Amino acid sequence: MWYERFIFYLLQTKFTNCATNPNVYIKYVPIHFVFLGLYVDDSILVSDDEQFLHGIKFEFSSAFEMTNTSLIKFCLGI
Repeated sequence: MWYERFIFYLLQTKFTNCATNPNVYIKYVPIHFVFLGLYVDDSILVSDDEQFLHGIKFEFSSAFEMTNTSLIKFCLGI
């Protein structure tokens, strides 16, 4: 199933699972971070650095078939 493969990939690439929400993953590097929220088959990526975020998206697209639709306009629970 794609979900297990994706989670395995996240853990292999140094993302950690959020202790309070099993659908949120976090990756810290010395000066940057990225949060990944999963909802069904969608994801939301948030980072403090646009270049770092583009690098993460490039890595994801190298490993998985992805589409980058647009900026989010509304997010449930936030």
